[in-house]
Amino acid sequence: AILCQHADACAAALGAPLSPSSGSQRQGGTTTTTTPSATPVDALLRAANHYRKRGPVDAADEECLENVFDALAAAVASSPTRAGAAFVAGEGVELMIRCAEDGACATPGALKVLDALL
Repeated sequence: AILCQHADACAAALGAPLSPSSGSQRQGGTTTTTTPSATPVDALLRAANHYRKRGPVDAADEECLENVFDALAAAVASSPTRAGAAFVAGEGVELMIRCAEDGACATPGALKVLDALL
């Protein structure tokens, strides 16, 4: 079975804070520097973009598709100032509109995220 190629990014995004603090973070004994483009919301937007024009290949990929959009919807609904701002800054609104217009399997998820944002 082909797994969602963005599963690692999604898992990391779901396990991380929605808005990393600027500067350095301590992870596993090493210090990493975070950048604004490396937010969990950005990782979820990249994963959502994967499904913009193509549908899931198998059941695991379909579940990944649903999880990506569910995570985005939950993030923007629960933290409008942090995740919502990162979503808008990452051109998430534009991406969701394109997902809805392209008519692929991502349309219901995109509409769910836009509804949660409002």
